[in-house]
Amino acid sequence: MSKSVLHSFIIKNRIRITRIYFLSIFLFILFSNPILKEDFLLEYFLESLGVLFVTIAALGRLWSLVYISGYKNKDVIQIGPYSMVRNPLYFFSLIGTLGIGLLSGSIIITILLLLFFVVYYPFVVIAEEKNLENIFGDDYKQYKEKVPRFIPNTNLYYDDKSYNINLNSYKKEFLDAIWFILSIAVFQLIDILNTHGIVPTFFNVI
Repeated sequence: MSKSVLHSFIIKNRIRITRIYFLSIFLFILFSNPILKEDFLLEYFLESLGVLFVTIAALGRLWSLVYISGYKNKDVIQIGPYSMVRNPLYFFSLIGTLGIGLLSGSIIITILLLLFFVVYYPFVVIAEEKNLENIFGDDYKQYKEKVPRFIPNTNLYYDDKSYNINLNSYKKEFLDAIWFILSIAVFQLIDILNTHGIVPTFFNVI
């Protein structure tokens, strides 16, 4: 498979690939016992940090979607979170992914989640930016030159006093943003199922 074909496959199937991978990780978590959780203080610390990160991720994605919903591929959004970083949705998703890993209480699971994100999503980001260059030409190239791709530069922050929100599009994207918050309840449910033996654990994991 050539590099261009691989890129095309990844872009077209990115949502499906992400769902399959996270489902696999979920099943791994469901039937495993993270030994770090045997230390109560460490478990409390990891869960608290995980809750913080997934909350930041959800709020950050909701904030970003206010600006981009309904305007994707129609305009070069350069205000709000997009004034600091070109891909705020992916930036906050990375924070949320780290939070999910911490909620799992497993170093291995956290590494697997982050590794997937670091290896897989650059393909998606690069392809999307090339597409935006084709659509917007010099406007997007100028935007690329002044705003970083992934690490926010808070010194660049700029916002308008008012902004027209596309509510119909925003409502459709809402659940996509808050699923990080829902992961907190999912992990609580897994703990209950494992603790009461409703779902067996077959192996320990660091």
